[in-house]
Amino acid sequence: MNVALDLIGERGCGFVRVSAVGRHGTALVRLLESFGLQPDAGALSEVTREVAAACVSALLWRDMAYGVELMPRERAAAHANRFLEECAAEGASFFTNGRWDLYHDGGGGAPSTWSPLTSATFSAAVLVVCPAGATCLLVEDED
Repeated sequence: MNVALDLIGERGCGFVRVSAVGRHGTALVRLLESFGLQPDAGALSEVTREVAAACVSALLWRDMAYGVELMPRERAAAHANRFLEECAAEGASFFTNGRWDLYHDGGGGAPSTWSPLTSATFSAAVLVVCPAGATCLLVEDED
């Protein structure tokens, strides 16, 4: 089955998009533009693969607006790991616009800092940038 369609279908809430591009160059601004996001490279922070997986897991586990559980935490973690296994090649770098892994575990408050990349009330992105291509998981929720 398709990893992206599986996680999109199971989350079942908000707007979830998985996009991929090849031959993207090194400029994060261009990469954001190619994904249809606001071209603000300063909105992104580089993170480890482990943090990227935890961010994806948190975004699938609960909605951002109200913290409603959308799937069991273990299932969300399995989707996150499968997603990264599928799109993170050797030499991959990982970026996100907020520490979504801390969002629900920190007592329900927002990540200490996050930068919107769309006009949605909540917009979370995790980018996997590999030498030959890049993938973006975008999750948007409204309150």
